[in-house]
Amino acid sequence: AWYQHRRRLQERLESRDALRRAAAELDQRIAQRTEELTAANQAIATKYAKLQQTESLLRSTQDELVQAGKLAMLGQMAAGVTHELNQPLAAIRAFADNSVKFLARGQQAQVAENLQHISSASAHMGRIIGQLKGFARKSGDAPVAVDLRQAIEASVLLLSGDFEKQGVEVRIELREAVHVTGDVVRTEQVLINLLRNALDAVEEAPRKCVCVLLEVDHVQRQAVLRIRDSGTGIADEVAPHLFEPFFTTKSSSKGLGLGLAISSSIVQAMNGQLSAHNHEQGGAEFVVRLPLLKTEN
Repeated sequence: AWYQHRRRLQERLESRDALRRAAAELDQRIAQRTEELTAANQAIATKYAKLQQTESLLRSTQDELVQAGKLAMLGQMAAGVTHELNQPLAAIRAFADNSVKFLARGQQAQVAENLQHISSASAHMGRIIGQLKGFARKSGDAPVAVDLRQAIEASVLLLSGDFEKQGVEVRIELREAVHVTGDVVRTEQVLINLLRNALDAVEEAPRKCVCVLLEVDHVQRQAVLRIRDSGTGIADEVAPHLFEPFFTTKSSSKGLGLGLAISSSIVQAMNGQLSAHNHEQGGAEFVVRLPLLKTEN
């Protein structure tokens, strides 16, 4: 009996020691795991901070590329805009010279008529310069309602000199007023990029025509803008790389190949899609799909 009592006492002591060792080992493992989790959390926090910095850098870089792309395009449009301004300027000069002669003769009615013509020509020049200044300025961050019909008309106006100079026919079909949420300046930049791309596509085509069609997909609740040209279309080897930065089939004097990449980025930022394909009637067709303004849904 004494032996059994001692044996049980020894077993209890051994069990207590085993529990103590297990508890100590568990505490050690918990401390180690806590330390590992703390280090992991710190590493995640550091990576997240770096990710935020990278995202901020990418956003600012994208904004700078967008602005650089606009400035480069303004340089390309300068000749066309100069040509567009020369016509009303010449008219103003002619009407002013005639008005001096009419004043000398006392022909007040003709002077008043000429002054009206001068006012109209000046207003036309003001619209062109206003569009150019608006396009050149930096975009605001707050999204606004964008009237796509007005944006198309403004973009075509800025490039009208180039269309006329190259003898390109422009067909515009704006079936209804369409509004989307975005930025007016960046929307116009996309339009001008696509219109200039179409201009380049028909440069050596026997029939030079660019068609702009604006419609509404009520099922998908999207504005659908189609810009079609009568060029040779998109080559199979070019299609996969069309929206890649710095990819271009043009000479370096016509740009760095950022226009379509920037346009795609802008459209994506507006929760839309930019795609391109060869049209069944020939030539290329670029399609911009943008969500309608909520009030128009």
